[in-house]
Amino acid sequence: MMKVFVLLAAVACVYGIPNDDDNRLGLAASDTVDVNCKACQDIIKDLRTILNSNKTQTLIENFLEDRVCSMLGQSAAMCKQYVQSYAPLLFQLMVTELDSLKLCSIIGLCTTQQQILKQPVDESPMLRIFDSKPVNNDKSFGTCFICKMVLKKLYEELGQHATEAEIEAYLDKVCNFLPSTFRSECVSLINEFTPTIIKLVLQKMTPEQICVQIHLCSKAQSNDILGKLFYISPVN
Repeated sequence: MMKVFVLLAAVACVYGIPNDDDNRLGLAASDTVDVNCKACQDIIKDLRTILNSNKTQTLIENFLEDRVCSMLGQSAAMCKQYVQSYAPLLFQLMVTELDSLKLCSIIGLCTTQQQILKQPVDESPMLRIFDSKPVNNDKSFGTCFICKMVLKKLYEELGQHATEAEIEAYLDKVCNFLPSTFRSECVSLINEFTPTIIKLVLQKMTPEQICVQIHLCSKAQSNDILGKLFYISPVN
């Protein structure tokens, strides 16, 4: 629950940050009862813009550590650790990865002809992500996310007909595309699992399936909200 608390506090910080544009969220109070798809997308896009600032990110992290974690007594140290570990990931997701239409579809405010949602929406996806248990000896949500992100980028770059040599060459450089916070762990994972990853990619498994197969994600993590946002259709 600590991770959930930190996440909610971070969101509250973002919405409380002063901004010259009073209408940055694009919603009047009277609209909140009947939020539509466009309004939801506007919120996500504007929130991404707000977060795309090192100053904003630093303010949020400092506020969480100094004003939120400090109120948690014996849990303060753990709270700060979660802030330091997960804040960069959250910022990276919001700024560069989250698709506003997909996110609004997942939470039920948008529908698309492409039927983005293939499965029923979980009642509490964010709770499951940030309160999930580590798998494979101390493998955490961060490790699971890195695994899926690496494979997502691999599929996007190489397509469906990559050779073993092409896959191996791409795995050698894919960690350079991740935020610096995650590169060291990415390199360790690639060094350990490259032969297995190549084999499973050639079998045309999805990133989620591969990460579960090599025990870097639990089955629950493979089907969480991030898995839906970064989903890659099975290769034919």
